[in-house]
Amino acid sequence: MQTRAAEVIVLEAGRLYMESCQRWRTGTLYFARNDFLQSGLATQAGRMASECVEKLFYAGGTTGAKRGQRLNRYYRDMATYRTHPIAQYQTAAEAMGQAHFDLPMPMLEAVGGARSSKRT
Repeated sequence: MQTRAAEVIVLEAGRLYMESCQRWRTGTLYFARNDFLQSGLATQAGRMASECVEKLFYAGGTTGAKRGQRLNRYYRDMATYRTHPIAQYQTAAEAMGQAHFDLPMPMLEAVGGARSSKRT
């Protein structure tokens, strides 16, 4: 159920992004706020997926942990994903909250990004 929910979230994030791209083509601006809110969906889906892989790994027993086993590879891949900055859920949640409430976004401003207080 959790993997299906993660899949649905990713599909919805993609749909929202494509919708934003279509609006952009007609002249509607795409603000950092929108990007943070949409990417937050993908971040949550990644969190759900990593939790599923972890559950499967622990339930798989010692055979699945052996070198060369698929479950071992899935677990290592997910562990690598978890080191990526976007997978640091507390940081992502903070940025989403700032975007949602139209507050300054230090994460964006730290990399030279502009922000607009105009809501879309």
